[in-house]
This record gives sequence, structure tokens and C-alpha cells, in this order.
Amino acid sequence: MALHAHGSPRKVASGCGCNLCVLVRETTPRGYRMPASVPVTTAQKHLVTLTTQYGWSIAALAEHLGYGESTLYAIRSGRWQFIGGELSEDIQCLPLDPAPGWAPGAVTRPRPDLVLVDPAREHLEALLAQGWTKRGIGDAAGCSHSTISLIAAGESTWTRAVIADAILAIPVQEVAA
Repeated sequence: MALHAHGSPRKVASGCGCNLCVLVRETTPRGYRMPASVPVTTAQKHLVTLTTQYGWSIAALAEHLGYGESTLYAIRSGRWQFIGGELSEDIQCLPLDPAPGWAPGAVTRPRPDLVLVDPAREHLEALLAQGWTKRGIGDAAGCSHSTISLIAAGESTWTRAVIADAILAIPVQEVAA
């Protein structure tokens, strides 16, 4: 069951009696209809703020809003130019409050199977400096060379722990002095 934010169109329409929903219901002009589709930019900015500054994960927001994670990822990444008006309102009605259990400055892990990519990236750079190819590293680590390219380019902050461990397991040869 979705836990829609108070003041969102779904809570107001369902007759929620909280102060915020009553206020929205009383201040909305008669005959107001939610636009069928709106530009994604405002909802996208709100999602980015919630995930980067307030510690919310897309999974937690999806559960809270009752929408799919892939929908929220598509909005946050800007894959779509327009979204439904109700969806946009639901996202914008989320208060800018910290996620439960999150403290400012804390690194939030998006999923439990992910680790920070920095140690693997440093090891990868050492392997590339020794003449390894990205395809060769991918074959040795058991992943695609495109994954290796993304890690090397600094495109990702997180990677699966098994990929990081496989990259770190490739030996770096010591240079004789």
C-alpha cells in the first residue's frame, strides 16, 4: 500500500482530514483539474535534492510514494521530458526532511550489495599503467569491458562488491628499482 504524502492529490482526493490536506482542499479553486502532463524538471530537481542532500534512496522513495523504482530513476536521470501531473505533484509534496536514520554528511549506500568504487578505480589505474587493456581486465575480473570503462572514467561512485573484489584480486606487478 502506498503511503502518499499529505497534501498530495491522492491524499486530498481520498478525503484525508489532516490540517495540510484540508488546507489544500480549501485553497484549490473549484473546477481545478490536474494537468495530464507537465515538464519533468521540477520533480527531477526535488528528487535530486532528496537523494543527494537528505539521504533518501530511490528504493525508499519508491516504497513511500507507491511508484516503481525504475519510474523514479527515469525522472531523476532526466530520461523523460514530461510526466503525469499527479506523479509530479506527489513527488513535490514530499517534505525536504532527512531520511530515517540518516545524518548530514553520512554516505548513503544505495543498495547493500554495493561498495564505493575508489579502491577498485585506483587499482584499475595501476593495471592500465602496466599495459593491461580494459577488455583484458574485464575478462580477468569476469565482467564486461564497458563496466571497466565506466569505472575507469569515473562515471560511477558505487559498484557491486563482487566486481570491486575481482578487480582488486588481479595482481599488480612490482616494478624493479
